[in-house]
Amino acid sequence: MRIEQMPGYEYPVLAYWLEYWHEANKWQIIEYKLLPDGMLKWYKQYYEVESGCIKSSCFDIKNDALAYVNYENSHISSRVATLKLSEIEKNSIELKIEKAIDAKRRLMYEEELMLTAAINKYKNAQRPNLEDIILPEKEENFKNDLFNQLQEMPYLRMALVRAGTKYGRLCCIKV
Repeated sequence: MRIEQMPGYEYPVLAYWLEYWHEANKWQIIEYKLLPDGMLKWYKQYYEVESGCIKSSCFDIKNDALAYVNYENSHISSRVATLKLSEIEKNSIELKIEKAIDAKRRLMYEEELMLTAAINKYKNAQRPNLEDIILPEKEENFKNDLFNQLQEMPYLRMALVRAGTKYGRLCCIKV
């Protein structure tokens, strides 16, 4: 697929944020774009690797993704200034962008707080031993990752596990 065919490609980018992509265990960059009707909408950010080949813009480390969006968002005013709109409309759009980023930031911090609270709530809970984890023979290579997740979060009932570069195995955990 060509990058021009991606949803929202033709709209101007005004701001950026990050979203956790669970299946890939990465932080995906999203762009806040101005639509022709004046609405603002989030789209995934893509870049062209070579002609006809695109990739989603992702970071392995959350702090790297956050540094990227914070840097890009320091230029919001200059991006909005290039729009062919009245000053009132530009001010309105800039306020909407700030509000949307604040909402995304609050949600991210709230999710971090909930995870910390859950981990603290179960800090004295019994953890399984590696030998206690029973997986089908063809899934044994995921055992260490599942074990490590259960050491940190013994309350898990479902986990996305990986082995090396293999991702995407969903394990249901029986107590």
